[in-house]
Amino acid sequence: MNISEASDSPDKKPIKQKEFFATWRGDWKCGKEFSNLKIKKNGSYTGWLFAGGDDSGCGGTPIKGSWSINALGEICLKSNLEEACFFIFNSKLIANLNSAPGFKENYESEFISGLSKVK
Repeated sequence: MNISEASDSPDKKPIKQKEFFATWRGDWKCGKEFSNLKIKKNGSYTGWLFAGGDDSGCGGTPIKGSWSINALGEICLKSNLEEACFFIFNSKLIANLNSAPGFKENYESEFISGLSKVK
């Protein structure tokens, strides 16, 4: 993630809830698996986060939980351990760093943000 892909003061327009329902893909990859979030209409999500890699290989962590929409119109993903809120900006799913920026990847050094909708 670069600094332009996370924001603490988003200038965003209202998003319809259904615009979040999709598979969103990140930039990190291990083998053929990219970091991803699958946001489902039934109030749940699943996904996979890149855990890190080096010369001996790479790995990832499956995630799942529930979601809700907050007063700002962001989708907030919740699991047993983490919470993170996201908004859509320039067709990307962006983490709002002021709204519980939970999920991290790449050796827990980067927030998951800037994901693109898979067509």
